[in-house]
Amino acid sequence: MKRGQALIESVVAIGVLALVMTAAIALIVMSTANRRNNFDRRRANELANQVVETFVNESQNNVADFWGNLSGGNCGEANFTGYSCSYNFTVLTQPTHANCGSGTPPKCTELTVTVTWSRKTTQNLIVKRFFSR
Repeated sequence: MKRGQALIESVVAIGVLALVMTAAIALIVMSTANRRNNFDRRRANELANQVVETFVNESQNNVADFWGNLSGGNCGEANFTGYSCSYNFTVLTQPTHANCGSGTPPKCTELTVTVTWSRKTTQNLIVKRFFSR
C-alpha cells in the first residue's frame, strides 16, 4: 500500500512541478517581449520628440523661414537604425480652428510626426504639435 501511494505522490509532485515551470517560462517569455516593445516605443518617442523640438526651435529662432516653408519630408533619422520617420504640416483655417483665419503666410499649423518600425508587425507612433503666430 505504501509503495503505490509513494508512486502516486511522485507523479502528482512531478505534475505540479511541470505546471510551475511552464508558468515561469511563459512569464519570462512575456516579460522579454514586453521589455522589447517598451524599448521600441521609447526610441520612437525620442525620435519624434527630437523632430518636434527642431521645429519648435526653428519657429522661435527663424520665424520667417519656419512659416514660409511648411512642407513635409523625412526626418533624417541617422542615429535611429530600424526606424523610419516622416513629418507633415497641415495649415489650419477658420471656422474649424478659431483665431487661425486664412491668408499667406498662415497663422496656425499642425505638425504631425510619424515614426514607423517593425518587429513581428509594423507599428507606428504619431506625435502632433500645434503652432500659431
